[in-house]
Amino acid sequence: MSVGILATGAIALGAAMTAGLVVTRVSEQQLRAKQMCSSTIESIMTARDIAMVNNTLNYGRIRNVASGGIFLDGAQPVYDGEGADGIIGTTDDPTGNNVIAGYSRTIVFTDIADPNRSSPSDPITMRKVVITITYSDRGQTRSESMTSYIANLS
Repeated sequence: MSVGILATGAIALGAAMTAGLVVTRVSEQQLRAKQMCSSTIESIMTARDIAMVNNTLNYGRIRNVASGGIFLDGAQPVYDGEGADGIIGTTDDPTGNNVIAGYSRTIVFTDIADPNRSSPSDPITMRKVVITITYSDRGQTRSESMTSYIANLS
């Protein structure tokens, strides 16, 4: 009888340890995805600041390629680092072996009109940006998203 109770306890302990390891792995991937979101938002803010300081990039280009901007449309692979422009998520990002396997990034900009600003002719001074990192965990697709707002400060 006591051997049965001891065996049941040992099996329960093994199951609990396995569950703990699985949760740790999921948490690690989730944290990594959140960090990728944060880094992307920081990079977008950097693009805005570059636009203000040296006029090599204007605020109108801080949007998706389909809208005339520099940020790639749709889900894109996540690379370790940024391209020559120093901005994550643009056409010059590294390719090839620099890809972080199992992760993809989507950047979506939405213009926010300001009804109190009727002039100049382009009243868009604020954009909402949503960064979504998608990853796979034991056959399930999971995602982490962050939303931020970027203003034209010039």
